[in-house]
Amino acid sequence: MKIKSIPKALWSRLRHTPRRLKILMFMTFVLWFGWSVLIHVPIDKEHYLQQPDSPQLLDRNGEPLYKFLNKDENWAFVIPLNEMSPLVINATMAYEDQRFRKHGGVDCFAIIRASLQNARKGEIVSGASTLTMQLVKMRDGSQRTLKSKILQAWRALRLENAATKDEILEAYLNIAPYGGNIVGIESASRRYFGKPAQELTLAEAATLAGIPQAPAYYHPIRHPEASKAKRNKVLRRMLDSKYISQELYDAAVNQELNAQRYTFLQEAPHLALALKKEINKKHTVHLQLDASLQAQLQQKVKAYVDTFGSDVTNAAVMVVDVQNVEVIARIGSGDFYHTVGGGQVDLCSRPRSPGSALKPFVYALAFEQGKLYPSELLLDDTVDYGRYRPKNFDAETSGRISATNALRESLNIPAVTILERIQTQSLWSLMKRLNFSTVHHGPDYYGLGMALGNCEVRLDELCAAYTMLANDGLYRPLRVRKDQASVKPKRLLEKDTVWIVEQLLKQHFPQDDLANLVSKHLESPVVAWKTGTSAGYRDAWAVGYTDEYVVGVWLGNNDGRGSTRLVGARAALPLLESIIEQLPRKASIASESYVPELQTVKLCPASGLPKSVACPKEHSTRLPKSLSLHRSCKVHRLNHSTQQLSTHWPGTADAWDLAKIPLTSTSRREAVALRIQSPVDKSEYVMTGVDNGDKIQLRSSLDQHTTVHWYQNDRYLGHTASGKPLLISLAPGKHSLSCWTAHSGLQKLSYSVVH
Repeated sequence: MKIKSIPKALWSRLRHTPRRLKILMFMTFVLWFGWSVLIHVPIDKEHYLQQPDSPQLLDRNGEPLYKFLNKDENWAFVIPLNEMSPLVINATMAYEDQRFRKHGGVDCFAIIRASLQNARKGEIVSGASTLTMQLVKMRDGSQRTLKSKILQAWRALRLENAATKDEILEAYLNIAPYGGNIVGIESASRRYFGKPAQELTLAEAATLAGIPQAPAYYHPIRHPEASKAKRNKVLRRMLDSKYISQELYDAAVNQELNAQRYTFLQEAPHLALALKKEINKKHTVHLQLDASLQAQLQQKVKAYVDTFGSDVTNAAVMVVDVQNVEVIARIGSGDFYHTVGGGQVDLCSRPRSPGSALKPFVYALAFEQGKLYPSELLLDDTVDYGRYRPKNFDAETSGRISATNALRESLNIPAVTILERIQTQSLWSLMKRLNFSTVHHGPDYYGLGMALGNCEVRLDELCAAYTMLANDGLYRPLRVRKDQASVKPKRLLEKDTVWIVEQLLKQHFPQDDLANLVSKHLESPVVAWKTGTSAGYRDAWAVGYTDEYVVGVWLGNNDGRGSTRLVGARAALPLLESIIEQLPRKASIASESYVPELQTVKLCPASGLPKSVACPKEHSTRLPKSLSLHRSCKVHRLNHSTQQLSTHWPGTADAWDLAKIPLTSTSRREAVALRIQSPVDKSEYVMTGVDNGDKIQLRSSLDQHTTVHWYQNDRYLGHTASGKPLLISLAPGKHSLSCWTAHSGLQKLSYSVVH
């Protein structure tokens, strides 16, 4: 009864309320109800929160590598709020909207304050736009009219109902103008201070917070004084709003502006420009590169190339993660903008002559086919294939040498004779299976010169081939992009074959004496590596690999101009070494290195081949059990009827194979025994000091009948033959001298030289 009487009482009061008050109450209710409905009208919040980012190339971790102008021709690097320094967030709120966290999109207190200040001054000296209203204005392009302000306020209120404060603040800081075509706090931070927004100092944050109000006038580079004055106003607001202490304010307000123009991230420019259309279409493309490593190596390569002056003007480098065949660094040129001949040329994919860089694959095929053993003796001597007469890099010959040392010393003649043994077709087929796209012709076109790099290759494809070696003979195409599907690996070489090659290539880097490429020093990591120098000193190569990484290095000139400084061991290898030593180690991978099951094999010391029953001496070595041992030494032969032992050597380096020595008569050559005639054993020479006078001629009893090879102190001197004498210069000290022919054993003596 009492409850029902309340409405009647209220109605009675309303009936006696003055008419004007009734109208005012009704209008208030209508406005309140209407406004409540209007601010809840749905709004497309994505239109205001969507941030027009610049198309970008990202690394394996999502870090930016390269940015392009967005569709509005602006630099806009969008980042989440948690990647912005709290200092720049507080500076922006303190100066632009102190009550941002309290109002609902429109700040009534700010409107009243601005109205009073403007009325007192007789002009507009203060605004009342909130950050939300400014965001709406930037996205809608509204003008400064009453109608526009009302619409901004309405949309700001609706946006505040649809989005969180952090979403609005993030959008504002990513869309705000910071001078010229710089949009967003990240772009501004990188342009003016060369750092991400997360690393801004207090003074830098205050500088940037003051720009959006008048970007052209407060541009920190064009108008540094005005920008500094505005910065100090922002700092004062932060102090008054208790965002910072008096101590921090005093320190920041006295700092120099220190703003300058920094270039934006432009790492991996060759890949970025090659993918530009796709990046603009997809907006973001991810690579396998590591942005930090890419930047470090780009600087290292540029500085290294600069040390050569005008002799060598360009370089390219690739680093591959072996386990996942991912390219984690790719330097296409020494300097993209300032390389002679054009830094825009991508030398990672430009065909160049590889020199000796293909030799490991020649040896690998010979091991695989059972036509070569690591200890087997080869002959490094002049060969003649008619129109083709290969020579070593230094034009010298070393005589008999093991396959291991021949590869380590990168001798040309043994590599050619091995390729002759396995046929060019084998190497050509392997390169085709390794996807060398530059091998356009058939094997007959290249011939035996293929062992010395007479075919052009690309650095990226060469690195893929060495990655196959590092992956125990399994080949997969290198992965440059994150979205690149992993391909099932193909076995191109047996694991034991690859292990043998790795043992031959694995050695310490040379330290100071580059002439001794197999010198050891414990400070450097042990890496399997190979160098290459193309004909005419046009290209210098070095490729090295561990269980973790493959690193490929090329140096040269874009126009193919040669330089005597372009020697793989002297130009490319030091850069390879410094890069490998810089790469992080993965101890877990090293423990997984493959080691084959080994067997003890008895070898003939003279030939390095598995010994036969006729071999008088032997020594043992360890070789993989899978290695075929069907080839044995044919240097020593036993006459079963007379039980006499004879020694047979091939006459020339071409077709040299100590497991296939033909049974030819050597009686005429053996009729005269090999004997050193000059110098005499234990002779002593006194140096005269006369120019070109302190020399002796080497002579043997067989000079007129065959080729005689000479060594002094175990170093090859050359050979004598009919009509070809050999002179050597005297040097103080005691010396050992030896010689041999294809059909006789080694003869030795000693002599000495005094002053």
